[in-house]
Amino acid sequence: MELTIIIPAYNCQVELDNSLRVLDNPVTTQIIVVDDGSQVPIRAEGAQVIRHSRNQGVGAAFDTGVAAAQTEKIILMGADVIPQEGWYCEAMDILDVHPMAITCAISSGFTAKEAPFRPRRPLRYGAFILPTYEKKWTGHILQDIIQAKWNPRAPEWEGNVGRIGCVLGAFYLTTKTLYNNIGGWMGHKHWGGLEPMISLRAKRSGYPLFVARDLEAAHHFGRTTVQERPPQWPLYFYNKIMMAETMFEDPESAWKFLYSHDGNNWVRKGHEMVKKEMQTGLIQDIREFHRQHWVNGLIKIGEEL
Repeated sequence: MELTIIIPAYNCQVELDNSLRVLDNPVTTQIIVVDDGSQVPIRAEGAQVIRHSRNQGVGAAFDTGVAAAQTEKIILMGADVIPQEGWYCEAMDILDVHPMAITCAISSGFTAKEAPFRPRRPLRYGAFILPTYEKKWTGHILQDIIQAKWNPRAPEWEGNVGRIGCVLGAFYLTTKTLYNNIGGWMGHKHWGGLEPMISLRAKRSGYPLFVARDLEAAHHFGRTTVQERPPQWPLYFYNKIMMAETMFEDPESAWKFLYSHDGNNWVRKGHEMVKKEMQTGLIQDIREFHRQHWVNGLIKIGEEL
């Protein structure tokens, strides 16, 4: 084995089937699908399936898959992602030259009414990180911290990669050593903040972030409708407040920003979840990990990320 592909999957059998159908599987590649507590157990012919007894979130699923990987080189990808033809040779070339980096594919999107890799599709060359962010959402201002914003333009290329400030999580390449050195996604739940969290940990530990010049991954957008998302917003804000508590030098200033608009009940519920985790010691453990491992220490309010 030379390479392991790790795919978290939760109630997405059809999308996973589509991804596996076009994911050519060289004999030197191991595929691990982590069924994150789907209501109907996930099937994945030709892959090793590891099932969580309950839904723990994509971060925990990646951690499970990386722990089970038999190779040093790994690819982390979504179950609703289709990589570009020829991905294997390009990925191996990048991992051979840049093993101690995280390199994401160029990202594009498609929906049920669109084809992947269609002409004139918008391309996203990784992202950058906004320390704080405001946007209009359902009639009010949604406050946010550590938010990834897409790069619509290509960076300056250094060979077959370009430097970026934040990876996009549809399809990216790294090694078990780097992943374990930055702690994986300890404490992350479900969705929101995944890519900025691991990008910040990597950058502040001295590892570069790249986007691949000749590797694209098409992401199936719209599988989860807007109507389904509001019940999950407390989990989103759990992740953001957890990052404030563990990654900022002054956590109170960071999470107070999230409270700066009245009536946001999701933030309060997310904060209650974090307080429960703090009682178990998990939050303190994550903060101590950052204190010990980050080259430049914790994030200061107003610092450029």
